[in-house]
Amino acid sequence: MTLPPTLEINERAHNLYRQLRCPVCQNQSLEDSDAHLTTDIKKIILNKLEQGETDQQIIDYLVLRYGNFILLDPPLDPYTYLLWLGPLIIFILGLYKIIFFLKKTD
Repeated sequence: MTLPPTLEINERAHNLYRQLRCPVCQNQSLEDSDAHLTTDIKKIILNKLEQGETDQQIIDYLVLRYGNFILLDPPLDPYTYLLWLGPLIIFILGLYKIIFFLKKTD
């Protein structure tokens, strides 16, 4: 028989659910997702919390398993430069095209 999680474990679990992204949903946190995989990940998180693991240990485990994509706020590192800088690069290229087009029409 499994005992229900304590209030502290529930609070920690929900905090983790808000920090992590559903691997199959488009930009939804685990808390907002109803996907089957999300249900499995939530069970993993609860089990690890009940085993006494820290939040960071759980996050590290999930990043190792699913990659930085599972983080709603991924770190800036060589693997995520394009993710962070992509919108800026697209904006600059678009601005360059507009300026080039306006100069060409003069």
